[in-house]
Amino acid sequence: MTMAENIKNPALAPEFPRIIKIRNLSENIPYSFDETPTPEEATRIARFLGIVAIRKMRFQGTLNPQERTGWALKATLGVTVTQNCVLTLEPMRTRIDLDVSRRFLPLQTEGSGEEIEMLDPDIDPLTPEIDLGALAIEALVLEIPEYPKRAGATLKESGFTAPGAPPMTDADVKPFAKLAALKHSLKNNT
Repeated sequence: MTMAENIKNPALAPEFPRIIKIRNLSENIPYSFDETPTPEEATRIARFLGIVAIRKMRFQGTLNPQERTGWALKATLGVTVTQNCVLTLEPMRTRIDLDVSRRFLPLQTEGSGEEIEMLDPDIDPLTPEIDLGALAIEALVLEIPEYPKRAGATLKESGFTAPGAPPMTDADVKPFAKLAALKHSLKNNT
């Protein structure tokens, strides 16, 4: 099962469930939300994402009714993530602040039997429930640095040789460099 499948199915990704039942929303009034995870949920989210920790996570915005057929979500997500630097393995923090917008539309228009084509990645099928927590985690997954690197961190050069043997250089492991040097010396001798 992929991470995306876990995120889409709240029963399989219970790290931060914030389920809104569409039938409980007014078709004329926007629904405002402001969600933050508990410390236990924050720990579960970090474990699910494979990072050290998350702090100060807040997902807030509104669900606005759209022409009696769907809902539009406009929100902001703010979170501080702690990850290990890929070079030094030292913990480092990254602040992420982003706008999240999604639309939820029915797969079929009422009474017409026509299906709506969902080509826009910001459009989701309208289901009886919207999980705001899963949407927040999905947005976060797309923004977390895949290879976090501390500013100024560099990979140190290492040499691996048999005891007593001279260390190998970069030129030693490039066989075509020796051929190019030989070709150049032969060209200059003629």
